[in-house]
Amino acid sequence: MKMPWRRAPEVRALGPNAVASPITDETGARTEPGSPQEPLRVLSIDGGGIRGLVPALVLQKIEEEAKRPVSELFDVVAGTSAGGLLALALFKDRKPMSAREVAALFHARAGEAFPSPRLRTPLFGVTSVRYDSKGLRSLVDELIGDRARLGDSRAKLLIPAIDLRSRKLKIFDSSRHGTPYKMIDVALATTAAPSYFDPHEIVLEEEGHSTRAYVDGGLAANDPAAIVVARHWQEIQRRGVVLVSLGTGRLLGDTGPLDLADRGLKDWKDELAGLTIDSSSHVTYRIIRDLLSSPPDNGLIWRQFRVNPELSRRIGLDDSSPESLKQLTDATYDWGKEGGDEIITDIIGLLDR
Repeated sequence: MKMPWRRAPEVRALGPNAVASPITDETGARTEPGSPQEPLRVLSIDGGGIRGLVPALVLQKIEEEAKRPVSELFDVVAGTSAGGLLALALFKDRKPMSAREVAALFHARAGEAFPSPRLRTPLFGVTSVRYDSKGLRSLVDELIGDRARLGDSRAKLLIPAIDLRSRKLKIFDSSRHGTPYKMIDVALATTAAPSYFDPHEIVLEEEGHSTRAYVDGGLAANDPAAIVVARHWQEIQRRGVVLVSLGTGRLLGDTGPLDLADRGLKDWKDELAGLTIDSSSHVTYRIIRDLLSSPPDNGLIWRQFRVNPELSRRIGLDDSSPESLKQLTDATYDWGKEGGDEIITDIIGLLDR
């Protein structure tokens, strides 16, 4: 169904050399077009559990307007947690799914990954994990399958997770020669949110059946855009960049005080995950914004888009209720009506060259 899109109410620019761009609350910077070569086209998708429905719907809109699959529009794609799952499903080599298919499946099956417990006791998620991983694995299997390999993706993929043994960030890189990983393992590693799911173990036959355990990459890089920029900085300086960074929904302004004074883990447990990923994503956005706000005077395109629709209330990472799914859907369409047409048109004009 066609949405009645209209112009954004506010336009702001960044940096002395930046050109204003109609982004919702966070803006992009660019130089005038006419670069000697095409800019690096980057897609970054935040983690956010059930809120991953938001970027799936935004990508659906991009596909529908471009009349091309997103797998043909980007050179490098980074995704964390639910964002990593979307990236893998959309850019797998064999029969990649359309964004519409991914969004529909995510909406229909998310409740299986995050089933509502019969009884939420005060210690729910404290003394043991909240969910059996079977539901999540079933969703991942339907989105990706168990045969797709990371090295066969249609774009370069960068998917972060945390290695529990080394306690360091592990970046699953599809461009690494001979990368041994299956996509289903990478998806389960980056989505293994602590206290929600068990860590995911990967056994590598190529390394003598060694086993490594991983948890959600959102602990360190919920917005993985910085990973791409850091790894491709020299290429960006040489070619320019169009960076499309998709959030999973935000609360506007001060949402009121939380009465958490003198409280312990039992009371903090439902706030910690959301607080961690939201603050982490905002820090990353500001770093990338500052890096791209003053492009070199060489005619290259330097453009950052941050799309993060406004939510009217907090939605937990595992809140798969019909009411929350509806709010996520409505928030994305409201974003469109309040200026998304300008953003989508601008994005496609730079990507589909």
